[in-house]
Amino acid sequence: MDYLYKTPRKVLGLCGCDEIHEAVSALLAKNASEPDNQFSIRTVEPDHLLMQHRKDPHQYQTYEPKGIMKTSWFQKHQERIFSCIIVVFDWSPYHSDRLGFEAALLHQISEVRLATSSRNPRIILVLTSKPCIQQVIVARAGRLDLGASGGLEACPQVFMEAIGVLRRKMDLDSKHILFLQASNQSELLEVAKRIMRTALEQSALYIRDEAKHIKRHKK
Repeated sequence: MDYLYKTPRKVLGLCGCDEIHEAVSALLAKNASEPDNQFSIRTVEPDHLLMQHRKDPHQYQTYEPKGIMKTSWFQKHQERIFSCIIVVFDWSPYHSDRLGFEAALLHQISEVRLATSSRNPRIILVLTSKPCIQQVIVARAGRLDLGASGGLEACPQVFMEAIGVLRRKMDLDSKHILFLQASNQSELLEVAKRIMRTALEQSALYIRDEAKHIKRHKK
């Protein structure tokens, strides 16, 4: 019988800038520090982020088993529970409009937090220029690969200053705010590794905290 004893697989949600999800997801997955059977990346939007509420312990008292709970059943359920949401935010439409940038960024983070409030997964923010990535994708047949030349535009200083001010309002640690920008392919791969390392570390912490939550209610 195939019972589940191992740590749940980390489920990462990629949210925002859906036009570049596929290429960004592929780049991140290839540069993960863990085997691909230890995590999955799902592309979602806030409207589809609503997560199942935790059940209070007393709700299980009348539960009647109707079969053996095997690995496949648990994995199917776990695929609906994100351990970390990677919010991809496009700064390019705002140019030097700092107020517009701040309002849009706060709105997107608030949307994600509201949609996932029943489970409170970890959140990391990745800022990038969507048009710049789209140009690369078109030139490289769908791949986010800079090749021997070109790069991804850096976030303007005015927006970086705004992020420093907004960080507390967004309830994000500075280590969880990253930038998908690079001047060459080598730098791009390092950025991708940094993003995945942060996301997987936060996922592990989320799973650990969930386990503690369950143990407390079992006592």
